Amino acid sequence: RLQSFAVSIGLYAAGKMRLGVIYDPTRDEMFTAIDGQGAHCNDQKMSASGCTAIDESLIACSFRAGVTGDSPEVTRFVKVLERCRSLRRLGSCALNMCYVADGRLDGYWATNVAAWDSAAGTVIARESGAILEGYGGAEFDDWNPKFCVSATPELQSLLTEQLSGT
Repeated sequence: RLQSFAVSIGLYAAGKMRLGVIYDPTRDEMFTAIDGQGAHCNDQKMSASGCTAIDESLIACSFRAGVTGDSPEVTRFVKVLERCRSLRRLGSCALNMCYVADGRLDGYWATNVAAWDSAAGTVIARESGAILEGYGGAEFDDWNPKFCVSATPELQSLLTEQLSGT
C-alpha cells in the first residue's frame, strides 16, 4: 500500500497563516510551526536541505488527476524531470511541504490544490527557512495556492525558471 495522507490544521489570523499542525498517522510524525518560532517534527527542529543545484535536487509536484499528454502540467513535469536528480508525485500537498521543510525533499510545486491542502504546510515550510512563492515568482496567496517551495533561493530561482513559460 502507498499511504500518503495526513491530518492538517492551519490557523489564519491577522491576514496571514500563523500556525500549522500536520500529523502523519502512518509514520507517527507530528509537524508543527508557529509564526516566528521555527518548525518542528516530533519536537525536533527542522530546516530545509540547503540544496542549491537543480541537478542534485529531489523534487515533488502535485497536479490534477486526468491530465492529458498535451497539458502544460505534463510539459512542466518533463522540463523539471530533465534537470533534477529525481522527480516524484506523492499525493499529499501537506506532507510534501513538510518534507521540504525537513530536508527530505529539496523542492515542491503545486498548481491545483485547495487552500486547506496547503494552509498548515505554508507555516511549516516558511518557519523551516524554505522559500515559498506563488507560481511564477508572484507573492504567495493563501487562498489560491499555486506555488513553488524550495530549500534555498538559488534552487527556487532555478526551479521557477523551469516551470515558467508553459
